[in-house]
Formats: sequence, C-alpha cells, structure tokens
Amino acid sequence: MQQKMAQEIESFRQMHARLWEKYPYQFVAIYQGKLIDHDQEQHAILLRIDKQYSDQVVLIRQVRPEIEPVYTIHSTRFVNE
Repeated sequence: MQQKMAQEIESFRQMHARLWEKYPYQFVAIYQGKLIDHDQEQHAILLRIDKQYSDQVVLIRQVRPEIEPVYTIHSTRFVNE
C-alpha cells in the first residue's frame, strides 16, 4: 500500500504544473497515475472517492502553488536568567 501511495504522489508531482493551471486550490484525486476527480470542497471529493474507490489507494491533495506542503512550526523558547 505504501508503494502505491508513493506512485500516486510521484504522479501528482509530475502533473502539478498542469493541475495548478487548471485547478488552483481545488482538491484533486489521483488513481493509477490519472486525475479521476476534482472539487473545491474536500468533504465532497472524499465522499465520492470513498463510494467509488473504497478499497483502493487514491491520493487526495489540494493543488497549491508549491508541490509539497510547507509547514512552519513556531515554538516558544524559555530563557532562564
């Protein structure tokens, strides 16, 4: 299952420029290297994919300007004086 997901992630990376052009900020579903669905609402696409591909590995990801999401974690630093 991890290998299949890795393949879908790689497909998303390869398709990213076209996806960004056509579906900016939408959620897309990638299955077997192909775009199978897209929607503005994450919940809506999740319901459809669960109904049609319940036992399959399907990547659902939001199309953003960057291919990989960037996370910034701010932490509090305490200094003893």
